[in-house]
Amino acid sequence: MRINKVVGAILIVICVIVYGTILYIARPHLGNLFVFAIWAVGLGLSVLGMFNYVFHRKPPGDVRAEGKTMCIIPVYNEDPALLDGCIQSLLLQTAPIDKIFVVDDGSKVPVNIDTSSEKIELVRLEKNRGKHIAQAIVLKAIGPDEYTFLLTVDSDSILAPTVVDYFLKEMHDPRVKACTATVFASNYSQNFLTKVQDFDYGFSTSIARSAQRALGLLDTTTGACAFYRTAVLNFHLDDYLRHTEKHPYADDRRMALYSLMEGIGRYVPEAVVYTEVPENLKVLWRQRVRWAQSLWSDFPYYVVNLGFKRSIFLIQSVLISAVFPIIILMLLYFSMLLDTAFWLYTYIGFVIVTTYVAALFYTVSRYEVISVNDVFGFGPNKKRIRGKRRRSFEHRLVLLRRLIDWVIISPFYVIFTHFFLIPVLYVALFKVLRGSKTWGTR
Repeated sequence: MRINKVVGAILIVICVIVYGTILYIARPHLGNLFVFAIWAVGLGLSVLGMFNYVFHRKPPGDVRAEGKTMCIIPVYNEDPALLDGCIQSLLLQTAPIDKIFVVDDGSKVPVNIDTSSEKIELVRLEKNRGKHIAQAIVLKAIGPDEYTFLLTVDSDSILAPTVVDYFLKEMHDPRVKACTATVFASNYSQNFLTKVQDFDYGFSTSIARSAQRALGLLDTTTGACAFYRTAVLNFHLDDYLRHTEKHPYADDRRMALYSLMEGIGRYVPEAVVYTEVPENLKVLWRQRVRWAQSLWSDFPYYVVNLGFKRSIFLIQSVLISAVFPIIILMLLYFSMLLDTAFWLYTYIGFVIVTTYVAALFYTVSRYEVISVNDVFGFGPNKKRIRGKRRRSFEHRLVLLRRLIDWVIISPFYVIFTHFFLIPVLYVALFKVLRGSKTWGTR
């Protein structure tokens, strides 16, 4: 998944012009250098992420790291069709996976899969014990030196055929201990909420994590698809179980922390994965609270073990949650004090315009992949659109629909971030301080 450099350059120039114009107009009226600095830094990181995504995102070399690869898929009450799609995408990897462990984590309806392939092994647990236990049981059952790499995926993830290949090429660098992928929603078109989430996934990968890669950083891996050196996780396995017993929602971030303590982590833009996102607000709220709980519970460990520089993006998330209500109160106060709503209107205009510009970059990047059916060959449409894609009428129609979504969804994404994601952080912090152990997604 690579955006055309000319198109990417044009989009970046548009972003720089729009961002610069907004800051130039707003600066004389802001007065508060702190608020201006927050805006400027945020826009700078956004442009850095776009630039790195287009120009500095060089595919890794052609040499794969040597060693056997295993995969663990924890399964709990999953749709059988989604699980089957996940397993099939793993079997189709151009860099073969040596063993796939499917762990039925106490599903109400026992998992039933085809285990005729010697690569697939089904492990059943009598009751639901959580993702971390499912992973640990497999790691403890096999020899510590039997597999060099561990691929972790969600049971609804569908991987592009080259994901493991790209991960292994990154792992050829012995400093790299963990890799994570680009994630999009497989059920993008299901409803308005799934489209908004796909926007959020696009922002967090093609822009935010590209900026992290440019700076040699990685805040965490994604549960949908991540790649680790097994030796690192085996070394920290007892601590992993102790920590996740207290914070059962912190599995992915904790595994990333161990890897970052031993070396570096990399976001791999070319490794594309699709996952099914929640289709209603209730499930989405529980999911995002769980994710935010992992941020708060592991934040002190990141700062202590990795230092300020390598934890900067987590620190940024914490600062945003702390500063956001202060900024809003300042805007309201000065609007009333000066008897003008200029500050408030400026802020609203700023976030809407910048979101539109960044969302346009995401939309074009997303268009490069088209859809899970077309790219991976699953579903009724078997025609693949890869490499030199055939610019068919249907293909252009997809772009038109994406652009319409861009126009409609962008302002709602602003509402989503301000009135959903920010409150989620506060609720999650309260739960962590209260000692909540609720998993919460299913």
